[in-house]
Amino acid sequence: MHYIRLLRPAKFDASDRRRPIISLLLVVTTDLGDSFLYPDEPIELVIAADDAAGQSVILKTDHPSRWAAGMRGVCSPISVRALQLNTGSQPDDELNLDLEEDIGESIARHIWDAGIVTASFLADSCHSSESIRKVLPIERDTFSILELGSGVGILGITLARILERAALVQGRTLREATVLLTDLPEAEERARSNISIAEKALSLMRTSGAAVTLRYEDLDWDEGKHGRFGPLTSARPWDLVVLSDCTYNVDSLPALVGTLSALHAANLKYPDVHSARTSVILATKPRHSSEQALFELLKTNEWKYSVLKSIRLPKLGEEDEQVDIYLLEKGK
Repeated sequence: MHYIRLLRPAKFDASDRRRPIISLLLVVTTDLGDSFLYPDEPIELVIAADDAAGQSVILKTDHPSRWAAGMRGVCSPISVRALQLNTGSQPDDELNLDLEEDIGESIARHIWDAGIVTASFLADSCHSSESIRKVLPIERDTFSILELGSGVGILGITLARILERAALVQGRTLREATVLLTDLPEAEERARSNISIAEKALSLMRTSGAAVTLRYEDLDWDEGKHGRFGPLTSARPWDLVVLSDCTYNVDSLPALVGTLSALHAANLKYPDVHSARTSVILATKPRHSSEQALFELLKTNEWKYSVLKSIRLPKLGEEDEQVDIYLLEKGK
């Protein structure tokens, strides 16, 4: 997929009140930012902004805004990406997510393909008890989710927003639920900001008294592989661990698998029978063959894995890509 991303904050010039000017610098690029869109024909860009009443207003430009082959730019350090997901067939089942991401070339503070695709897949699974039970089985009135390599938090925040719906579809009512986002310190500011946005939405949608708690904590896999976790990560067993777009850096794979195994060992310290097995949803968009090393490491560490879903991603002017969503499991 391709994304429209701002490279710097918008500049606003109101020196002429009759004709204020907004200047933008944007690119149309992939999630990793390693290539720009190269269309056969120029693509028209429609640029809009929300007015004080929240209505979208299309901005007029002196020249038509187009993105053409070979371009590298079109002439708050953050932008907000709005996503609409659907958890059912009724209008009230629409789920709107507003997620901040950084302007510029940051990797840790951008939305990536597998995160969007997996968030959509999980929301769609809430349409029926059969489909959601395959990916998010809820057996009790409490549920805890840990996200590794959360980035801006798209996957964990989506899960926090759909948990109550997922439980109700399965005939359960949640009394308490926790979603903990973790990543390196460079991701913390944007993750915490998106948590604040999500908490406002969560407070409006509570219908049964269930409280979904969203938190963030730093977690370096080089520490995690040795079982060295922060107080929030260590506070409870985890019903589900999730991660997306975390396998592109092959050098980090041993630490990642080591962290997963250490989390499983920590789960076994709790007497509850559900903690005897650790379940992980891992989503990846394969970028190079060396990523297959992940599965050898999983086998070596006695993790079982299966494909939950493979979803094709059309890519304009190039071969289609694919997001693979895996279920990893490890027992005693």
